[in-house]
Amino acid sequence: NTLCPFVGQNDTDAGEMEMQWIADQLGGKGNIVVLEGPTGNSAAIQRNDGINNILAEYPDIKVLYTQTGNWNREEGMALMETWLQMGQQIDAVVAHNDEMALGAYDAIADAGKAGEILVIGIDAIQAAKEPVAAGEMDVTILQDVETIAKTAIDTAVKMAKGEEVEQFTYIAPVLLTKDTVGDY
Repeated sequence: NTLCPFVGQNDTDAGEMEMQWIADQLGGKGNIVVLEGPTGNSAAIQRNDGINNILAEYPDIKVLYTQTGNWNREEGMALMETWLQMGQQIDAVVAHNDEMALGAYDAIADAGKAGEILVIGIDAIQAAKEPVAAGEMDVTILQDVETIAKTAIDTAVKMAKGEEVEQFTYIAPVLLTKDTVGDY
């Protein structure tokens, strides 16, 4: 097999996971904002596809604003500050990554609205796991890089031995809440 196999996270699954959690928390209705990764970036496109797949099932969840924050904490904060100033009720922030989620959380806290607006991100970086554990940011989604790396090595070893391997191996993302983040 001359094709190079893929081992990693399916970003569409991660987007679906984060949007489904938000939809469940909101009881299927409310106003959200979406902080997107860089325009044209495959992870951002796939995470957005996942978010939109779930939104299609919840007509009473309205996306007030969606814009790229380029994976950047400062840009996420600036966008959230602007959106808060627009004066509309915002019930949740769905961010394509933790850096933008953290920026949004900073803007929410600065506006005196901590705990009033749900915030979810993806990556489970250390800087996000701590505020999730503290009950500030609500959720981060783990890209299980340890399992991805181990599986990639196992796949390479199998290939070196001439064994058949899967063309695509997806490692499931893991939803980390205040109750589960300590396990990771």
